[in-house]
Amino acid sequence: MGIGAWLKKQSNDPDGKGAALEGIPIFESLSGRERRKVRQAMRLRVCSPEAPVFREGDQDDHLYVIQEGCVEVLRGAAPPPPGVPVRLGPGEFFGETALIDDAPRTASAVPVEATRLLSLSRSDFRALCEAHPRIGIQIVIHLSLVIAERMRETNRLLKETQAHRSQPQEAEVPEESEILRHKAGGRV
Repeated sequence: MGIGAWLKKQSNDPDGKGAALEGIPIFESLSGRERRKVRQAMRLRVCSPEAPVFREGDQDDHLYVIQEGCVEVLRGAAPPPPGVPVRLGPGEFFGETALIDDAPRTASAVPVEATRLLSLSRSDFRALCEAHPRIGIQIVIHLSLVIAERMRETNRLLKETQAHRSQPQEAEVPEESEILRHKAGGRV
């Protein structure tokens, strides 16, 4: 990075707090100043491996951004197939629907190593939206795009699963002795 780019970055984000959110799709349309405001509303959470951030069915109202480490998101029902985790790393996020919906969690999130998360609660998000409507509108627009994309992917996987289930299975061909056993009279 050249000195000009570095100075520009420093003037947009002098304390570095907004940098933690840089490159994350739901915050990509925000300026450095706006990302700083979002970051100030967030809390740091340090997680140990295997200690769930939340479990499927929990009431949890936070969006999580992975700052360091790795988290596996595991659903009890398809898609993806039960037991197949989705692995997320630094710069990725999960739990985004909790900012707009108070339904129980549909998956479990478990760190696989020591992990640092930034979390934003629904109440802090709403307060941010009231104080800074443009920030709220931009985040909601991008959240909607992410949710729509994930919904399309889920629908695609469901269609694939249904197509696989509806394909005729190859009939088992009985062995010759079985065929003979069922001939007239039932004798071999």
